[in-house]
Amino acid sequence: MQYFKNKSNAVFAYEDDCDEEFILEGLIKISEPEAMALLAPTVEEQIAAAEAKKARLRSTINSLSISASAPMT
Repeated sequence: MQYFKNKSNAVFAYEDDCDEEFILEGLIKISEPEAMALLAPTVEEQIAAAEAKKARLRSTINSLSISASAPMT
C-alpha cells in the first residue's frame, strides 16, 4: 500500500500498483507507521469507547438480572 495525507492529516491509502493519475493532487506521501499513528484513536476517543462499552455491559447485566428475578408463570 501507498499512504498519503492531506494538509488536515486525513489519511489516504492506495494499492501499490495504483496508477499515479488516480492519486489526488496535493497529497503528501507518508510511511505506513505514520499513517497508522494518524489513524490511531485519541485518548478521548478511547475513553468514550470504553464508557460506551461499559454502559452496554451494564444494560445487558441489568436486563439479565430483571429476567432472572421475574416470577415464572
